[in-house]
Order: sequence, then structure tokens, then C-alpha cells
Amino acid sequence: MCSLFGTVFTGLVAQGRFYLKTTIGVVIEYIWGGANRLPPKENEFLAQEIAEVLDDSHSLGAFRVIVDKIPKQQIRIFLSIIKDTYLTGRIKNSRGAMFITLAKDYARDNNINLNFK
Repeated sequence: MCSLFGTVFTGLVAQGRFYLKTTIGVVIEYIWGGANRLPPKENEFLAQEIAEVLDDSHSLGAFRVIVDKIPKQQIRIFLSIIKDTYLTGRIKNSRGAMFITLAKDYARDNNINLNFK
């Protein structure tokens, strides 16, 4: 619940839409894009976090695309898999390459176009 110019708003998030209902009954709908349904600033923070965790800042552009199109929960699963694989010493290339491979496989299986070659 928040107040703006004397009008009280209550918020509800449902299926990627954010609804604000005012005290006078007017409902304002805000929809943000991407399968992840995060505001752009949160997407950027998540992409930067991925780059830091994977020690792969030069792939930040690819991480931004992935964060915009793949659900946040699935991204966290990818990071968990990579952490486990890294700790067991089984990563052949880099953690960033493995992340992108997992994302591409997930996107292919779920008909998500990442526009990667």
C-alpha cells in the first residue's frame, strides 16, 4: 500500500502484470516485458550478478538477453548447477560458457528465441 498525491494505492502482481487500485476504485495496470517479467533495472542487476558470480564480465551482453527471456527461477537453477559442477572440477571451458549452453538448451526446449547463433 502506498500514497501518492493523497490517493492510496494497493498493489497486486499477477501473471506478469502489476495492478494498482486506488481508494476511489480506479485500477491502473502496468505490464513490463520479457518472460522474466522483472523491471529493466532488476534485469540489469541480475545480469551483473551473473557476470560477477561466473567471473565472466565480457559476456554481460549475452547475460542481459538471457535474463530478459528466461525466468529468474530457472536462471538460479543454472547458477546452482554451475556452482556444483565447478566445485567438483568438471567444467571444461568456463563457467560463463556453461551458463550460456544451459540457457540455450532451455530456450530451445521451451521455444524461446534468444537470437544467438
